[in-house]
Amino acid sequence: MKATRSLLVILICLTLASTTTFAPTLKNLIGQNSTAMKGQQPPVMIGWGGLRLDSATTTCSNVCYHNSTYVASNVFPGQNQTDMERLVIRMNAMGLNTIRVSFAPYCTNPPGDRDDSPYSFSDAQNMIKIANYYHFWIVLRYDGNQDISTATTCWLGYWQPIVQQVGPLYGQIVWEPINEPNASVTILSSTYQQWINMARTTGDQHFIVVENQCSNKCPYSDLSLGYPTVTDPLGKVLISLHNYMSYPTPTWTIPAAISHAQQDYQAVLKGEQITGWYALDTEGGPDPQVPTCNGPNGTTSGCPPDDILPGSAGYANVSLAFIQTLTQLFDRNNPRINWVWWPAGTWTDTPCAGTYGALQPAYCPGGTGYKGGVGWGNLLNYIPLAPLSATFNFSPRTPSAGAIVSFSAIGSGGDPPYSLSWDFGDGTTSDSATPTHSYANAGNYTVSLTTTDSSGQTVFASQVVDVHARLPGNRSSNEGICLPCFFTPLLPVLFLLGIGTAYWFVTVAGLNLTRNHFRGNGQTSSQRTTPRNGKAHS
Repeated sequence: MKATRSLLVILICLTLASTTTFAPTLKNLIGQNSTAMKGQQPPVMIGWGGLRLDSATTTCSNVCYHNSTYVASNVFPGQNQTDMERLVIRMNAMGLNTIRVSFAPYCTNPPGDRDDSPYSFSDAQNMIKIANYYHFWIVLRYDGNQDISTATTCWLGYWQPIVQQVGPLYGQIVWEPINEPNASVTILSSTYQQWINMARTTGDQHFIVVENQCSNKCPYSDLSLGYPTVTDPLGKVLISLHNYMSYPTPTWTIPAAISHAQQDYQAVLKGEQITGWYALDTEGGPDPQVPTCNGPNGTTSGCPPDDILPGSAGYANVSLAFIQTLTQLFDRNNPRINWVWWPAGTWTDTPCAGTYGALQPAYCPGGTGYKGGVGWGNLLNYIPLAPLSATFNFSPRTPSAGAIVSFSAIGSGGDPPYSLSWDFGDGTTSDSATPTHSYANAGNYTVSLTTTDSSGQTVFASQVVDVHARLPGNRSSNEGICLPCFFTPLLPVLFLLGIGTAYWFVTVAGLNLTRNHFRGNGQTSSQRTTPRNGKAHS
């Protein structure tokens, strides 16, 4: 007993010690699931930004169509692919599902910059048609930094009809009210709240991105302190922090890049814990953020010594290590942290970027101050979204009318969880993952399964169920051997046999009872006589 107690004490101590030792590791593996979140968890959204709103339309400005190859559109019959459709097709093939589209800040700069365009409702409609065809999410960005604080009334008033007009057209839109707001957390908390109230008052139900102050200028050593505080009756707020490693830094090395990525990752995790909202980082990349490192039309005097390509879609070895580390940390977190990197677009000043920006797959020769290479989006290791697929099984394979048929859906890829819709071919439906159904009559029934993932992708599967007529004896083909059916014709015979057997047992028992009675009387007379005779002799 003492030995058992000692062993138990040792085991408890080892358990406590191992818990203490591995607690940080387990916490990192668990990620956000260790903290109760008040916001709705969004579907997986990974992709690229840098798409101008007018790149959805063939009549866009002169920044479009850097490539001379024109391909027929899948979305607009009789037209060529727009730059946006071409980019979406490439992203779709890479296992991505999100684009970030920008329009100009109306209140301060209506014409916009090279990476955005003036807002147009027709461009927005075309954008939605493209996204809907390829099942993509849209992050729609108002590309201004100051308007949220210096022109709040104008900013809110300009957004309101956009939300009312565009919102009902497509469910997979994430509103990004402002790009990189230049204001304090206090001001951002107030003005973001006004925007959320405006959207919800109009009946809007989309996700809304709230940007960290540190995406612009950061007065904090702890980046997580830059997230605004807001409320939302729908719980559909997402927080964002833009992620770059600018050159020069005190140390421009691969270990420093990894450390920088880990700091950004921890800031996002802490931001989720502080605010209660899930993260969608709407911008980031390996652009060294050097104004003079700007491609063939400028200079490359300020580029890092390990620069591969200059310009807004450019990168260096060190900065690529930064975004690669951060991407892997985001992808492996539980739940996965969503990201939209920068930039994919025709407007970039990076050599050879063409239509695709940082997704340009062709090798670009080096030049003064840079070594040359492919677009860094082709080098990034990430976990792509597999295409959604679904099928189903059913049993028995050849049921008879009235028999119960069990169905089971099998889905893979896409963005779980899935929603299911069954049509059994006889006018009945179900939304269960494992429904059962019986057919009243024989015939061939086409069963259809519609599977939709949380990103909006939809696939269809169908099979024919051949239902046979009932077998004689009201027995279904899948019911096995019917013992009652086998013995039913014999019931009268068995009944008579049972009565005869019972009568025989009663008769035999009666005869035995009578015989024993007479034998018992004989023994009693003899026993009485013997003692009496013995007593007489005495």
